[in-house]
Amino acid sequence: MKAKKRGPVVEVLLATHNGGRFLEAQLDSLLAQTFTDFTVVVSDDASTDGTPNMLEQYARKHPGFLKILEPRENRLGACANFARLLDLTQADYVFFCDQDDIWLPEKMALTFERMQQIEANSATATPVLVHTDLMVVDENLAVLGRSFVRYAGIDPMRNKFENLLLGNIATGCTILINRSLLECARPIPKGALMFDFWLAQVAAGLGNIGFLDQATVLYRQHSKNLIGASKKGSNSLMVRVKRTLLSDTTLRVLTSFSRHAAELERRYGSQVSPRQRIQLLTLANVWRLPFFQRFFSLFFRGIRKASFTATVGLFILLLRKNPNANRAELP
Repeated sequence: MKAKKRGPVVEVLLATHNGGRFLEAQLDSLLAQTFTDFTVVVSDDASTDGTPNMLEQYARKHPGFLKILEPRENRLGACANFARLLDLTQADYVFFCDQDDIWLPEKMALTFERMQQIEANSATATPVLVHTDLMVVDENLAVLGRSFVRYAGIDPMRNKFENLLLGNIATGCTILINRSLLECARPIPKGALMFDFWLAQVAAGLGNIGFLDQATVLYRQHSKNLIGASKKGSNSLMVRVKRTLLSDTTLRVLTSFSRHAAELERRYGSQVSPRQRIQLLTLANVWRLPFFQRFFSLFFRGIRKASFTATVGLFILLLRKNPNANRAELP
């Protein structure tokens, strides 16, 4: 008798921290998936509520469903907690899961099907990332927007490398990656803005990004969201200009983009195209340039925001005071 062929190992990486309020609904939605050949691997980030007990209860009630990593006493934060999960997984395919959403029953099946389609049309061992749309809901699951990409004004087709240097299009809880991307992208560096942003950029530079234009997750918005859904045009133009001119938040975000680009260049500068390496170095060193050279150095190397208004905001922002961050040297 021939041995049964082993299917691919699929894991869902779930990062938790004080998620007891919504976690049960999320776990139930994972149990209700039409795709069933997977394991949920959980890293709890020093929760002080009932989250660890809830996870243990589910593990006992559903043998083989949950694998709970050794608990941590000191907080890592969301990005580092997902990075921990990525470092430890040996799966062939990896999904990412937040603690407060709800996955629609066919999420995994549809996303995995899209992954297989892309892999079938790509060279062997190509790094691939697949992401989907989401449905935006409030904490009681009332619908706020049936399409997150339209709600937030995101164009998922702007997935070229330079498009992703100043903004992400792939929401972490919708992402599926293959083993090739896993091996290329880990470990996630401390300088990364967020794990999904890092994964999308590595996929854009070294492989392929696929999008499924279908909502597969109820993306719950509540007061404790680390990163939530902002509705496109929810602030007036004057409010946005004022925020760009006076707020330090946007300045810190751009500085984080610059630091993130430096991390990418250190890791992948010799693997991406010469044009892409110049783009990384330009953004990494943007604060070293004189005021009026900053914007045009980015612009003429194809590093631009998605809309005219956002591009004007970037121009204004780059006229602000240099935050004196250390950067990699320009070639």
